[in-house]
Amino acid sequence: MIELMPREELRDETREGRPRVMADGEKIPIDPKDIPESLLQEVYRFACDYSVALVYGDGMIGSGTLIKWGREHGILTAQHVRAEIQGRRAEKLRIPVMMNRVSSLGFDAAHLDFIDIGIPERAGSSPDLSIVKLPRTSSLGTLKAKYLFYDVVLRRENKLKAAMLEGGIWLMVGHPSDKVSDSVARWGSPNSVHCPRMGIIGSLLGRSKKGIFDYLEIGVYGSAEDGSLRSYKGFSGGGVWSAPLAGDAKTLQLALGKPVLAGVAFYQTDVEDNCRRIRCHGPKSIYEALTSCLEEGRLTEGAAPP
Repeated sequence: MIELMPREELRDETREGRPRVMADGEKIPIDPKDIPESLLQEVYRFACDYSVALVYGDGMIGSGTLIKWGREHGILTAQHVRAEIQGRRAEKLRIPVMMNRVSSLGFDAAHLDFIDIGIPERAGSSPDLSIVKLPRTSSLGTLKAKYLFYDVVLRRENKLKAAMLEGGIWLMVGHPSDKVSDSVARWGSPNSVHCPRMGIIGSLLGRSKKGIFDYLEIGVYGSAEDGSLRSYKGFSGGGVWSAPLAGDAKTLQLALGKPVLAGVAFYQTDVEDNCRRIRCHGPKSIYEALTSCLEEGRLTEGAAPP
């Protein structure tokens, strides 16, 4: 575990899987421990600028990535996470802005629009992808002052191409529910929910495609006994980021390419052979299926009126 700052963590969970680095045009395996900490921190800091926890009612419901398209702004997350909001429209959607602790920043749920790209038929099924469209209010202005919004339309072909590369660093960013539960007890009030952010470096185990959606499987290794998370609940809706590595085949001096949003986590499997698989939407789901929905101006039935 690498401590970044109070209550923020970056963990390396690749263990038995090895990232690959491009060296002189060839892919060669590299042990995660040989990747300089400064490069891992750089990817994590980049992703944190866009990553938020979603708090609704008296607790956290999941994670998300702040995105923009044209003049519009929203939160990219899993559909089953955003469905929690529509189920209880009298509340505010609150977003932590200081030390990952919830402040008064919030959006009235009754004024939120939703763009459902894929709706799961049951828990754990796919597709599972949505956008919470944010209204142009003072809260949005405050959020823009504290975070960045990732443009999913600008240069999307280049971003898709970069996200389809196999090698490099794969990072998931989210807010584990186990940590939130502990911090609620510490702060003493659900109105002051603390949502620690965590980055998990995993291994890309596979890709698949079904219809207009593509999927990633990210492997994370370990168990609660060796300090790993007991569960990745709370990571649902969180972003998956990839960053290419380039290096010299002889010296393995590594250089980091610009990180790119490559997926959205939505389901965790049970641990098998010391490995838990995190199922995620992939880059084609974002830069093709999602952007097509945005171009169509699609809103989910039952969303708030404009």
